Amino acid sequence: MRCLRQFLIVCALAFYNFHLSACQAQNPVLGPAGINSTVTGLTGAFQLLGQVEPGRPGLEFFDTGTNFNSSVSVDPLELFFGARMNVGISAHAESVAGLMVGQNAANGGVATGAFLTSGGYSSPFGPSQVRAAATAQAMLMRGPRRAINMSFGTAPAGGPPPTGTDLLTMFNDWSAAKFDYLPVVAGDETGVVLTVPSDHYNGLSVSMLSQTGGVYRQVAAGNVFTTAANGRRLIDIAAPGVGVRSATLNNRFTVDTFTDSNNNGLWDSGIFDNNGSGTINPPPDMWIERGGGGTYNDTFNPPGDWYFDANHNGVRDGAANDDYAVVFADPRFGGGSEPVQDVDGNGIIDFGVNGTSFAAPLVTGSVALLHEHLENNYGFINDGQHHQVVKAAMMNSADKRKDDGNGLLLGMQKTALRTNGNDWIQQRAVEAGRDAIPLDLEMGTGILNVQRAVTQLDQNQQDPGTIDTRGWDYEPDISLLETIKYDFDENLVANSWISATLAWDRIVPLLDNWDGDPIGADNGLAGVFDAELLIDDDGSGGPSPGDPFADMNGDGVYQAGNHDNFSVANIELPDLDLYLMPKGATSTAQAIAKSDSTLYSVEHIFAQIPAQGDYELWVQHNGGTLLDVDYGLAWWSVGLSQIPEPTSLLLFALGAALLLPRHRTQRP
Repeated sequence: MRCLRQFLIVCALAFYNFHLSACQAQNPVLGPAGINSTVTGLTGAFQLLGQVEPGRPGLEFFDTGTNFNSSVSVDPLELFFGARMNVGISAHAESVAGLMVGQNAANGGVATGAFLTSGGYSSPFGPSQVRAAATAQAMLMRGPRRAINMSFGTAPAGGPPPTGTDLLTMFNDWSAAKFDYLPVVAGDETGVVLTVPSDHYNGLSVSMLSQTGGVYRQVAAGNVFTTAANGRRLIDIAAPGVGVRSATLNNRFTVDTFTDSNNNGLWDSGIFDNNGSGTINPPPDMWIERGGGGTYNDTFNPPGDWYFDANHNGVRDGAANDDYAVVFADPRFGGGSEPVQDVDGNGIIDFGVNGTSFAAPLVTGSVALLHEHLENNYGFINDGQHHQVVKAAMMNSADKRKDDGNGLLLGMQKTALRTNGNDWIQQRAVEAGRDAIPLDLEMGTGILNVQRAVTQLDQNQQDPGTIDTRGWDYEPDISLLETIKYDFDENLVANSWISATLAWDRIVPLLDNWDGDPIGADNGLAGVFDAELLIDDDGSGGPSPGDPFADMNGDGVYQAGNHDNFSVANIELPDLDLYLMPKGATSTAQAIAKSDSTLYSVEHIFAQIPAQGDYELWVQHNGGTLLDVDYGLAWWSVGLSQIPEPTSLLLFALGAALLLPRHRTQRP
């Protein structure tokens, strides 16, 4: 018997070690310390994603030399750069794409089974917001997207603060409603406060997390938390964004590690940001002095000083505001207070990428996983695929405070910390007027947890009326002043928590100036965003004879100002509100908890149940438009049947004790 026991222990340890090594071979940001997507077994198979930013990823077998990473396969959208190799390539775009669909085992992306279409819009011909919108529009015309990632930003046309009326912001809201997809946008960060289009309503804006104790759960100091002109908070959810492993150009990966002596998630080997700006700004910041002279030397190779290189291109791109992660060619980088471990042995520091730009694609890739889950369980056409439902599910299942193991905190797996060290609940408790502010300034509804988002959607749609303690619904037409009620099918547990999230769309009308009218010389398409944009087909860097362009008015002359627009005067923000009510209540004045903002297209309740009893959720349409409104709703609570009775636990323990074998001890 003893030999059998030892054999089983050895087998168990062998299996554990094999399983552990397999887990270590995967990108850590996808595991339980990150977004927790690997455990779902989902790959985003056959889901269509998009990527829009100034540059584009490289493409193997088309681009040459060091201008691609063979683990990242994309469908290039040749809208502005044309079909020209090695043009418009961006290491930033490569890393963003890698986090969505990268195939490398140790440094791959979230949705390895998804298809990604990538389009770079940068060109001197035409306003960047128009070109970005036109790129996204062309992408949507290729096929229905589940999400489009935008890891870039531009300044508001009228200057800060943003008003939600910039062209690209309005395009995101209009196109999300028309094409039923989620725009996912990187939030602001230090040194690059470019809030458009993160001030959109109908998508998701993402802040970045850093590690605390090896776990991504604290909002990173490098974020900038902008509010709109009307006071609306812009961040919807937070995801890992500091030291994240991904692909980069030249078939390299950001895999090296370092000793983080001050536990800030950054390599600080002699480089110090004294003024807290997040960038190297000598003076007053410090750097590693290698060439002598006491002044900062921009030269890249020795005897140049070491500096931060944000885009991993090996050159210093700007004055003193460009660079965050360290990359340099000198293999003698092991000194300083935080020694580096050159994991891949290439003599180059390949640290993880940093920024909200790399938090956003983790959310975008996760959208593909949720759609795969919905298709697997409910068929290729189901109401869960509406972007309002996916948005509500991701936000509702976000982690706020780790569950103690009794289930009262909905099985949450992490405690989410703000930059000041408060968790979501602590911060909420000290905020005035919180019923009208559904989102935390820094993390929205919390931090992304893909496993919990899948669990949120693991039951089929539940219509208004009697509902389970966890679920979701899509309703296409709540009318003005209507109240729709959801009655929980069992008592909720005293002192347990409930989370509920309601999402709908801001209404942005398209001014379809170029609508395909056969009368006259209008060459646009009806119902889509058209723009007269030039393609630098010959790569000259300027308009050349023969360069094609969209001639919207048929005059044979390229005019960058010819494009569709949106009607600011006719924008409507429906006012939907969400209430937690005792069953049988007759007025919202009896609400246990509520979220009743007039500034957002989302409402969120996270509240503790005061006493065991019957409860309901109410959704009300309180104005903002005369139109009927589509919405997605997700909820998660704890019913009495989910908490074992103390007597049941006692009987279980007694039964288990009786079944244990008895051992007789011989007397000496």
